[in-house]
Amino acid sequence: MKDRKAKLLSGGERQRVTLARVLLLDKKMIYADEPSANIDDGNIAIIRETFARIKENGTSLLVVSHDDVFDEISDRIFILEGGSLHEKE
Repeated sequence: MKDRKAKLLSGGERQRVTLARVLLLDKKMIYADEPSANIDDGNIAIIRETFARIKENGTSLLVVSHDDVFDEISDRIFILEGGSLHEKE
C-alpha cells in the first residue's frame, strides 16, 4: 500500500514532501544531495525559494548539485574538477 501511494506523487512532489519532513525536524544544518534531480523547473523554483527562507532563518545548507540553480542563494560555491576541489570565484 505504501509503495502504491508513493507512485501517485511526481518526482517534484516527492522532493517537496521530503523537504517538508526535514523542516519539521528543525535542524541547524541540512544536507541536500542533488535536490533538483529529475524534477521540473516549477518545483526547482519552489525548492530554491524554500532553501533561501531556510537560510534566512539561520539554518546552514550544504547542497551538492550538478545544476547551478542554487548559486544565487549560496554564500560559497566549491567545484570538484579533475579530482581537485576549489572555490568558485
